[in-house]
Amino acid sequence: MKTKKVSFVRYYEKDDLIDCSIEDLNSFIKAKDKEKIANLIYQRFYNRYIKIFTFKSSSSEDNKTFKKVYKNGFLILASSCIVIEAISSFIQGVDKTENGNGKNSYNIFFKKCSEYKNELRIFQNKELYKNIRNGILHQGETYEDFLVSRKGKLFENNIINATLFINHLEEFLKSYKKELIEKEWDDEIWDNCRRKLRHIINRSE
Repeated sequence: MKTKKVSFVRYYEKDDLIDCSIEDLNSFIKAKDKEKIANLIYQRFYNRYIKIFTFKSSSSEDNKTFKKVYKNGFLILASSCIVIEAISSFIQGVDKTENGNGKNSYNIFFKKCSEYKNELRIFQNKELYKNIRNGILHQGETYEDFLVSRKGKLFENNIINATLFINHLEEFLKSYKKELIEKEWDDEIWDNCRRKLRHIINRSE
């Protein structure tokens, strides 16, 4: 019986499908290929949760239709919440968010935003975990008078511009990728990253 191939990430470069398996990932870790691993982590998050919102067609009419009819701020923030919690687990080097630790995972993410001078740092201590993450993912709505828009400033009067939010989230992923490439293999950021990757690898076996 053939063992099913498990992909760490699948994405396209132009028309070419890049399919990196767990076995491939393991080999990159053994080779200490920092740039390759950092790029694969970026691609994993970008292609699963962000790329769809950057859709652009050669047809200007299609672009207008997508933006007007299909693009939705609530879906953008739901996808963003998944990325925040997951990338926080890479930063911490943990397998998953334990019960009662979700808020802390968000605090760690926004603290890292400050380190990267990322605009999302303004959400530190804004209770996004409770009012946005829990509200949207559990009930499909926001709590405590938070509103979702795709216009205006990133955050003003409890209104979140979802388009700007996910744009800055992509910038965060690029900053994390850059830091991984620049830091030494035995740096804490890599120790935690490898620990998280080992959890992913172990679950695929």
